[in-house]
Amino acid sequence: MKRFFQYFLLCGLVMTCVFPLGNVAYAKKKSGSKQERLVTYIQAYNGLYVSVKAQGKIAVDAKKVTKSEQFEVIPLSGGYHAFKSKRNGKYLSVSRNGVVLATASKVGNNEKLIIHQHQDYHMSFKAKRNGKWLTAVGSGKREFIANKKSISHHEKFEVQY
Repeated sequence: MKRFFQYFLLCGLVMTCVFPLGNVAYAKKKSGSKQERLVTYIQAYNGLYVSVKAQGKIAVDAKKVTKSEQFEVIPLSGGYHAFKSKRNGKYLSVSRNGVVLATASKVGNNEKLIIHQHQDYHMSFKAKRNGKWLTAVGSGKREFIANKKSISHHEKFEVQY
């Protein structure tokens, strides 16, 4: 049943409208805002969560969800989405070498991601900056990096609400 709701939530997310179902948490918005924003967290193949660290560095190493693992999902035009950290209020951004950091104050091409839904309900993220898939492996440091041309299990994530 949880997967069923996650599927419908993702469909709403991809279509840039969020359906208020079940255990969805919404960020509080200032009056006059155009749309509610979904608060989510991202779990890698190894069961660990994507986490924002000091200076906006990203690691896939958290065993539980705190504010550092929470992101607002912001629908953008062209089928893109941006992820805003609840820890520091910055957007996930793909750097020149593909490393993902939470350091951007506004959304540009480096912050735009395509969300790909798999039949097994996992999701993958493709960076607009370099056209590469985000992965949870890298130099043994559990980095979050956009450097893969194709999708394997390291590039599949469970997005939870």
